[in-house]
Amino acid sequence: MVITKLSRLKDFVEAGDDLKAIRLAASFWDLGNAKTAVHRAAAAMTSPELYRQMGEDPDLLVTDGIEAIKERYKW
Repeated sequence: MVITKLSRLKDFVEAGDDLKAIRLAASFWDLGNAKTAVHRAAAAMTSPELYRQMGEDPDLLVTDGIEAIKERYKW
């Protein structure tokens, strides 16, 4: 069986490994409508304090990114 990036992403999402899921998804070329949420989640994970200073909740941005991935790929 071939292990694809998409199958790895699904495994990370199902395992609840948000960090790996967001990092992998952010490397995808075509995220469709999920692009903004995934890229913001990745940035919030890299610089959470910056996002807190801007009045954003980094954890909520990550949750939104995961939900966007699930919606994009219909899991």
